[in-house]
Amino acid sequence: CKSMMSNAEITDVKLFLKAGGTYKLGRQTDIPKSLYIIAQEPKEGEAMTYIEMGNMSISTGENTIDAVHFENINIKVTDSDFLKFKNQFFHVKEISLKNCDMHDLGRTMWYQEVNAAKAQVVDNFIIEDCRFFNLNHGGSGFIGLSTKQDAPIYNIVFRNSTFHAKNLTKALITGLSSMTGDLSITIENCTFISLAPAGMTFFDLSPK
Repeated sequence: CKSMMSNAEITDVKLFLKAGGTYKLGRQTDIPKSLYIIAQEPKEGEAMTYIEMGNMSISTGENTIDAVHFENINIKVTDSDFLKFKNQFFHVKEISLKNCDMHDLGRTMWYQEVNAAKAQVVDNFIIEDCRFFNLNHGGSGFIGLSTKQDAPIYNIVFRNSTFHAKNLTKALITGLSSMTGDLSITIENCTFISLAPAGMTFFDLSPK
C-alpha cells in the first residue's frame, strides 16, 4: 500500500481483498491520494475479511482527493485512534465505511489537531451498514473535530448502523462549536446501545 502511495504514476489506490482473508496493514500515515479498500461480501457461513492496522492520516497539500473508503471489512485498530491528524493539510470529498465491523476501539474514530483554519476539510463522512462495539472514548467523541480551529466536516451521515459504547462521557460527535459554514448531520435507522455516561448525547449543535 505504501509503495503505491509513493508511486507518482498511480493516481489512486484500490485494494480488492478476498472474503475471509486476514491482512496486516500497519500505520498508513500522510496518505496523498484516494484509497479504496474493498473486500468481497462474505457468503453465508463465511467470515468477514479481517484487517489489523494502526492509525491512518491524510496529507494532500493543495490537492483535493475523491475518497478514503472501506467496505466489507472487520477492522482491528491497534492504536488508540483510527483516523489521527496532527497539522496535516488535506481536502477529501468523502470518507466512508460500508458494511464494516470495529471492536474495542481504544479512543476515537477521528482525532484532529490542526494549526490553521480550513487546513483540514472533509465534504462527506458516511457510515453505512456498520457495527461498532465496545467504544472506549472516555472524554473524547467518536468523531472529535478540532476545538481550536475551523476544520470542518460539512456532511455527516450515520445510516443503518449500530453503536455500542463501553465508556463515553461526552458525545458521539464533538468539536462542532469551532466550525463555520453549513452543517448537515443525518442519523437514519441506527441503533445506539449504552452511550453512558453521556446520557445518549449525540452531538453539540452550536456552530459559529
